[in-house]
Amino acid sequence: MTTGILVGIGETSEEMIDSILAMRSLHERYGHIQEIILQNFQPEPGTAMGRRPGAQAAYFTRAVALARIAMPDMNIQVPPNLSPDSYQDFLLAGINDWGGISPITPDFVNPEFPWPQLARVDGLSRAAGFELKCRFPVYPEFAQMVPQDLRERMLPMQDDCGLVREDYWR
Repeated sequence: MTTGILVGIGETSEEMIDSILAMRSLHERYGHIQEIILQNFQPEPGTAMGRRPGAQAAYFTRAVALARIAMPDMNIQVPPNLSPDSYQDFLLAGINDWGGISPITPDFVNPEFPWPQLARVDGLSRAAGFELKCRFPVYPEFAQMVPQDLRERMLPMQDDCGLVREDYWR
């Protein structure tokens, strides 16, 4: 399953840390978490929190780093459209996933924040020493949970690491 936390909504540092440790504890017990999404709060006009400030960049980056330290083998994702000037900070703090970036559909969760161009995400990822790759909605280490008939449909698109072959998405 996927889980995560919304950072910067008024929680204390201790509450944020407790949430990260709770996710770690649950995964250690059940082994069921394929990814943790850390999302920095961005106020939306017209809502109850529309006038509140968004999550501070340094605080959010610390949350990313703490999640990586607490869970060194976990897939950690940050939405790239919410902090377009902080990609390298997040990569260096420990994320290994940008989530679903679509050149076709809007971000349905945060429609006021358009998806970045893949070429920009790729370039900034490379500049930080990382290679942008495409994955299926399920991570390779959880592919055994996908029904056999669907796994068979994934195979022609899959590379040796269980990710989507580059010729399918570049």
